[in-house]
Amino acid sequence: FVEDVHALVGGDADYAGFEVGSPDHDRTWHWNKCRDGVLNRTPYGKRFRGTWGNGRFYYLSAAALRAFALATLRFPSEIDGELYEDKFVGDTLRAEGIRLAPLPAGAAGVGADNLPPAPLVAPAAPPRAHALSPWGAERADRPLKVAVVTPYHKEDRQLVERCVDSVRAQTYGATHFVVADGFAQDWLDRAGVRHLRLDRAHANFGNTPRAVGGLLAVSEGFDAVCFLDADNWLEQDHVAACVEGALEGSRPDYVIARRRFVRMDGSVLPVEAGEDDRDGHVDTSCLFLLRGAFHTIARWATMPRPLACIGDRVYAATLRSEGLRAARIDRVTVNYLCTWESLFRAAGEEPPAYAKPSIDPTPAIAWWKSARAEAEVIVDRLVGARLRPA
Repeated sequence: FVEDVHALVGGDADYAGFEVGSPDHDRTWHWNKCRDGVLNRTPYGKRFRGTWGNGRFYYLSAAALRAFALATLRFPSEIDGELYEDKFVGDTLRAEGIRLAPLPAGAAGVGADNLPPAPLVAPAAPPRAHALSPWGAERADRPLKVAVVTPYHKEDRQLVERCVDSVRAQTYGATHFVVADGFAQDWLDRAGVRHLRLDRAHANFGNTPRAVGGLLAVSEGFDAVCFLDADNWLEQDHVAACVEGALEGSRPDYVIARRRFVRMDGSVLPVEAGEDDRDGHVDTSCLFLLRGAFHTIARWATMPRPLACIGDRVYAATLRSEGLRAARIDRVTVNYLCTWESLFRAAGEEPPAYAKPSIDPTPAIAWWKSARAEAEVIVDRLVGARLRPA
């Protein structure tokens, strides 16, 4: 295969690759693979014009690149309705008189569409960081680089210190991004964390600072990003457990940790987080995102403000609707400070002074349902999925 590639670069071929496609090519191959739910149920509608180079690898010479670029500039509407980049390239070049020079598919085990993969000459073991890094095997031998992102507002220093200490005590090291939502605490500048200051509060349940910290970690090359609210804290093996889950064979896009409800003094409140298992709820502090889910982090910031009060539910629903793969941690590694009156009463206790009523989602759902058709499209784009309240 390597020799074939070297021959291409020094040869006469303008367009070469592993030949796929036929008049009977699968027009629903993309179903359940798209972020857009409509596309997941829309058959591919472009006609077959000839075979093309499979998208896993194809070669274009400088002349072919020039021809392709000029053609797309001259005929921009040709891309309308196109779903497959590799077929679009092949059809465009064919129209410009440049035909595919087929490569022997057996050299790389490549197959697509209605054609089965050719057998590999020498199968390689999957890289250790398979689902976590687009760079693959060359970065598989180093430890994963993990970021923990904590937004904070007006929490007491004692709570924030407990949160920070728990990240510092992790058996698997992580970088802690602590993001002030308008009310910065100066002591954090000397606490061994990445302390970021937003100059004003955003009143959206930490969504804006959460997005800022998460996207900064992504831009700096971290392999995983997890979130931790400032009033919660982690068991020492939380990051290690999540990394273990990330490296399992199912190749997840994100990992879901388990939580327990605790009182202010750290003692366990004897109630179960039933909605986490029964209703599929995922608390923000239980999310451990891998590279396959990094594109969703901006949704915390783009989520419409009326939905912020149920933001964790909306965000988790978008992950599921997109079909992202999740792995779950069996043991509890997140301590969730219970501030809900209803849960204290469920445990047979009088709620403490810091407890508050449960969030009423009715106004958020009413706002969502009231959106007109054209507004629904915008809301879908901002939350990252086509969701509809029950």
